[in-house]
Amino acid sequence: MLGLRVAMDTSKRILCVGRSYIDMVNVVKSYPEEDTDQRCTDYYWQRGGNASNSATVITILGLQAEYLGVLADDNEARWLRSDFERQGVNIEHCVTSAVGGSPVTSTVSSEATGSRTITHTERNLPELTFEAFDKVDLSSNKYQWIHFEGRSNADEMRKMFQKIEIHNESVEPVHQIKTSMEIEQVIFPELEAIVNCPEYVFFSKDWSRSKGLTSKETCVDVYSKKVKPGGVAICAWGEDGAAGKTADGEVISMPAFLQPRVIDTLGCGDTFVGSVVAALYSGKNVSDAIEFGCRVAGAKCAIKGFADLKRFGSMLEGSND
Repeated sequence: MLGLRVAMDTSKRILCVGRSYIDMVNVVKSYPEEDTDQRCTDYYWQRGGNASNSATVITILGLQAEYLGVLADDNEARWLRSDFERQGVNIEHCVTSAVGGSPVTSTVSSEATGSRTITHTERNLPELTFEAFDKVDLSSNKYQWIHFEGRSNADEMRKMFQKIEIHNESVEPVHQIKTSMEIEQVIFPELEAIVNCPEYVFFSKDWSRSKGLTSKETCVDVYSKKVKPGGVAICAWGEDGAAGKTADGEVISMPAFLQPRVIDTLGCGDTFVGSVVAALYSGKNVSDAIEFGCRVAGAKCAIKGFADLKRFGSMLEGSND
């Protein structure tokens, strides 16, 4: 447990801070060999990015979400904005940059295995600065949870966490803001220095392996000693499920909810993170939240997109520790 738990006001927003991409998805019968010609069975655009996807999942589950990030001033960004609006995700604090273009991912999705192979193009779009985050009025009482996608702007993120801490010290517990962060990509080693800033930290399988950790249980055991005092380390390990641990608790290990047929794994990790955050926000304890995240992420693998996850929203109604 993370100290004294306060009942969450689910009429408030969960703010998701990070990156949003255009996902250009090519669906093929099977993954192509190099230097061959193969027809796609489908092609579509999808809004992607870790924080962006998690905000979508949170909204689909019936909670209010806001996305905060840098958007370019181009046609792709206009499409991103329209898709945020269509999904009901608030973007009122997003920053428009005259520098760079909208980040793009090119994805090959295999119908044979459900795998997705992704290449990223950042297109020189700058990262979010503390100055931009500082324009979010935490005293407005709109927010009760802020989730961060760990990126290269670790120094700026540290200032953002400090702003939230200062806010929390000035208000009653019922108005304090919970924080979480996802650390996925090994190309951002600077994130190691801020694992002690948020209250909940999500570590990826790739990140864990880059640190020589060979299982989800080992990951949370090691990082539970590095996160904020009283904080929670959580690690998703794909088909092996997920685990969580506080410094003074037992390792919580949950199996994956495997599907008989895998349709689309694009965004499954973001689904897990968004679902766990939504469950914790709604009052579930860590164990139940991780189980819920595994269940929703498993269901995501068997569907295209996220819309059909709405049925899981009823499992959050009336959640309370």
